[in-house]
Amino acid sequence: MLLIAVSSTLHAWTPGVADPAPSSGFTVDTSNRNDVVSFWHAVYSASDLYWERIGWTGNYGSTATGAEGTTSQAFTADVERRVNFVRALCGVPSVVSMNTDETVLIEAGDNHVPAASTMKRSAIQRSAFMAALGTTGSTISHDPPTSLAAWTVAAWNGHNKSTISKGFFGPDAVDAYFREDVAGVSNWNYDAGHRRWLLAVAVTDMATGDTPGDFNSATLKITQPSNLIYVKPKPSELSSAAPRFVSYPGAGFFPAGLNTPFWSLSRSGADFSSAVVAMTDDAGTPVSTTVVSTNTGFAENAIVWSVPEEVRALTAPVDRTYHVTVSGIGGGVGESHSWTVTIMDPNRLTDPLDIEGPASPVASVGTEYQLTPVPGCDRMETGFFLRDAATWTETAEDGSESQVVDLTDPSYELRASVTNSAPGYPSDYFTEGTKAFHLTFPRAYDPRLNSIADEVFEFSRQIMAGPGASVEFQFRRGYMTSTTALACESSEDGGLTWQSVGSPLTGAANGQADTDFSMVSLPLAESSESLLLRFRLYRTNPAAGFYDHERYPNYATGAFIDELNLIGCDWLEPGGLIESSPSEGFVEFGSATTSLPILTGQEWCLRTRPVMGGKAFPWGPVKLVTPVGPLGISGTPEPPLSGATYSFIPDPSADSHIFEVSRFSSGNWNEGAETEPEPSVIDGTSQVYEMVSARAGYRISGDSSFRLAVQPLDGEDYLEINREVMATDDSELHFWLRRGWSLRNQLDAEVSIDGGTTWSSVWSMVGKTFGDTSGSSHVVDLAPYAGELIRCRFVVRSTGSVSFNANNSGMWLDDVGMTDVDEVYSAASTPVAAGAELVTFDASSAGEAPLDGAVYRLRMVPVSGGVEGSPGPALFVTPSATALTGYAAWVAYEHPSITGGFEEADGSDGIANGIKYALGIDPTISGAPGDELVLDSSTLTLERDLDSLRMGVIYAAEFSENLSAWTTTGVTVTHADGVLRATVDRPDGAGFLRWIVTEE
Repeated sequence: MLLIAVSSTLHAWTPGVADPAPSSGFTVDTSNRNDVVSFWHAVYSASDLYWERIGWTGNYGSTATGAEGTTSQAFTADVERRVNFVRALCGVPSVVSMNTDETVLIEAGDNHVPAASTMKRSAIQRSAFMAALGTTGSTISHDPPTSLAAWTVAAWNGHNKSTISKGFFGPDAVDAYFREDVAGVSNWNYDAGHRRWLLAVAVTDMATGDTPGDFNSATLKITQPSNLIYVKPKPSELSSAAPRFVSYPGAGFFPAGLNTPFWSLSRSGADFSSAVVAMTDDAGTPVSTTVVSTNTGFAENAIVWSVPEEVRALTAPVDRTYHVTVSGIGGGVGESHSWTVTIMDPNRLTDPLDIEGPASPVASVGTEYQLTPVPGCDRMETGFFLRDAATWTETAEDGSESQVVDLTDPSYELRASVTNSAPGYPSDYFTEGTKAFHLTFPRAYDPRLNSIADEVFEFSRQIMAGPGASVEFQFRRGYMTSTTALACESSEDGGLTWQSVGSPLTGAANGQADTDFSMVSLPLAESSESLLLRFRLYRTNPAAGFYDHERYPNYATGAFIDELNLIGCDWLEPGGLIESSPSEGFVEFGSATTSLPILTGQEWCLRTRPVMGGKAFPWGPVKLVTPVGPLGISGTPEPPLSGATYSFIPDPSADSHIFEVSRFSSGNWNEGAETEPEPSVIDGTSQVYEMVSARAGYRISGDSSFRLAVQPLDGEDYLEINREVMATDDSELHFWLRRGWSLRNQLDAEVSIDGGTTWSSVWSMVGKTFGDTSGSSHVVDLAPYAGELIRCRFVVRSTGSVSFNANNSGMWLDDVGMTDVDEVYSAASTPVAAGAELVTFDASSAGEAPLDGAVYRLRMVPVSGGVEGSPGPALFVTPSATALTGYAAWVAYEHPSITGGFEEADGSDGIANGIKYALGIDPTISGAPGDELVLDSSTLTLERDLDSLRMGVIYAAEFSENLSAWTTTGVTVTHADGVLRATVDRPDGAGFLRWIVTEE
């Protein structure tokens, strides 16, 4: 469906992208999906990698004062930012400050009372230290016993006034509190107490205490990380913010990664003891809920209910929307509260990223392409990629770093030069050069994750897999247990999801290393989208043992990969990048914007992507373009028998042109050296001997054969068959050969697809010192060149020092021919006046009535001063007895310069081709003539002149009161007396109408 769009300005979150990112004071429009996406990447993601910034100065080996250490200001900002991020999402003032000079809260009834001057930040840091050292459940009690290691009065106060997490620290602990997952996914807090304290509307001051955890590889002792956030406020710290309902997940678009099994609604002063919850999905289907708590005592009063598995999921391949109503609320704050939540993945966009414009731009001229900037983006990036065969080999040697994304742990080298299997057992763990890619587990326990992460590296090249494609690489196991596996994986969506390529490679049953590398070949499924590749080392059984680098630093642990090659694949070589503002809707593709030369016949892939919140999203769909040069001709490949119009690019140096039409006919041909008929060959031999030889025994039939020989000072001799034919799937080259004296000679049969400019060998044979005693016949398959216009030649070259004998040196060829090829059967030429850019293929220009199913070659020939130049690129067409209709006929018969489809826009005005076709707009003129709006006392009518309704189009119109919500309800469309009308009843005459056209 196509419509003439109305643009609108969307809200952008504040304070915006900054470096370093702010940690408080956020405003986000959660009704705007892109605002939430940008907010996530600019603010939430700014607290990632917090473990690198913690700067903990403590010592687990002591309980003395000060052993709890301190953390850095940057790390504190990471925690503060994460808390305020979620508060903003939930409509709560994001003004919480962390680790200020505020002192602790002392309440009546406290079992232990620290000095009133004790600061929250010091009390809470000691509490986190005490929690980390403890090994019993009392460690996370809000009334910790004095027997705990590192216990102090201040630490007791910290535990008593705080949220407590063990196994998490920093921003990850904040996420766990909001999800109510504070000690592993199986231990949920049904009262949502942690969340309620963190979302308390009037709170402005908190403090965070953190320890990063530790693992002693010698003793295998694990010290889990810990976090406490001092959440209970003193009255003096409360703001005057108005009470409000606070839901979790918050209303509007909400990131799936912060979803929870236990949804909640809280409000100060509310009584939820008799409240009930009703939920439906976006289709109106009820969602089952179970109220699990209405307990008070945790900040603001709340109701908490559980939701089903499909609702609570932490992933969202597609957005899912839920409508929630809590009714029966007491306390005089409103009897019910309703809101809508859309769980979404902030790494996925829903906006189109298509690029529209000509499929055959002129190589020497910059061409405009239209894109639709994503609302709310920082900027748009448009990439130009040259599609080429993937003939490279990826290695780990120095200098190839730009093609690899290293996501491994920094404690070991991805590009490794490992030369020992074990101490005293030398062995090179690379095949060529001095390095191979190395994946291994860095340690036996990672406190950051409370687990072990997979080890991954990616290749940044974009790959296009063809039929029968595969990925090949050299692989060698180091010390790997049988529950350790290496997977090669591919992604079609820019790295959002990954699929296995072939089967994983597991460790040996005995865990021992391989003695050498072996070649691995894995099939790649053919794909119309570009692929990314990666390797991932993972554990198939998390409970089983494994080898890691920390415990075995002098052993070759893990997997080694070298010399990666792709078979049957192309790749997209980066050839330019344009950055544009959100207000710019056009980019130029041309020599001024690309970093690689643009040549006629190349395939370029144009793609665009937004940068949102500082993150560059995956590239959008490929817009494939093939640049054309002067004399390039374009139009439908299947014209009707009555003919069609074609456009061409005039040669600016020519006075006029000739339109050449040639019909091809299938058949076989044979070329001999006889005088009748005269050989159709080009003689590329030296003057020392004759190319046509009558030597007896050196021919298979007739009186003559072809001779090729090479002299000591002569690099090569050749004969070229002066025929240009089109190969088919069944085409073969055949010839008879007898070698004469030909030591250090080599004969090649070569094919050219560019008229003889470049040649490729399709067959070769080395010479023989004193030649053959008889000749032999040879056949070469030409199927790889099916559909190509080819020329053929034979070349003899020296491979070393040679001598020449006038009678005996060389190689003799006879009966050279091709089977099942298409040759020119008839040809006709039509003069084309200067200034013309259109020609017509029909009975007149073809010299005959076009034949159904025949193959015709169309070419333009420049004429300067009455002299014909070289023909331009050929366009092959096959007439069809089935006449085109609708949009296809409009393009083929009237506007062959249009190369895009119905929904694409070839013109620089951005109006889709289908709209111009349906509404009778001349595509060669920029813009669209305005419609007439007719108002009367009861209706609003939109009119435009249109001689007839176009075949294959559904006409409709939409009405809107505000340019935001549009509907077809009540709108009628009619066509009469050469006028297209859309009418809607509108007594006040106010509103807006727009046309919609859809291709049938």
